Amino acid sequence: MITDPDKIPGWFDFKGIYEAAVERAPKDSPSTFVEIGTAFGRSAAVMATLIRASGKPIQFYTIDSFVTHDPGVVRHLRYCIDDLKMGRTFEELTRSQLAGFPEAQLIVGVSYEVASRFADDSVDFLFIDGDHELEGMRKDLAAWLPKMRPGATLGGHDWGAAGVNIAVRELFGDRYTLDWGSWLTTRL
Repeated sequence: MITDPDKIPGWFDFKGIYEAAVERAPKDSPSTFVEIGTAFGRSAAVMATLIRASGKPIQFYTIDSFVTHDPGVVRHLRYCIDDLKMGRTFEELTRSQLAGFPEAQLIVGVSYEVASRFADDSVDFLFIDGDHELEGMRKDLAAWLPKMRPGATLGGHDWGAAGVNIAVRELFGDRYTLDWGSWLTTRL
């Protein structure tokens, strides 16, 4: 069983954002965190490790459809070819890699459809690293924004993807910050 997030394939360059989110979470009342785009589970494992170390009552959900045409994910799947040859699906591979991180609750589904499972004003932190196409980003933002508590932090990865920055600018204007290729804002 993997217990070190660095042993999980994939990419993750926004640890500071996850650390700040856990730091901001209250110690004495529950918080809900959501990550869209699990891929192999590396970022989810990092968040789970941070939550565990904090001792804070944070419910953490990571969402992925496990259907991808993203060239980066396809390249990383090649690293896992032995697992996949043994009959494991992409989803099963990720589940096995997250087994050592029980704080990460994996939900398999299309992110903007999964949003309906969450109450309005219930999410304290949302990080989007799923569909980077314009329509996908628009759907995620439209579905998840009502789920965010006022004052909650939301953001996402891959600012360099046209669909990401166009959708964010359409919705938030200039009310966001950039941090290492990721964007962040606060729900008003």
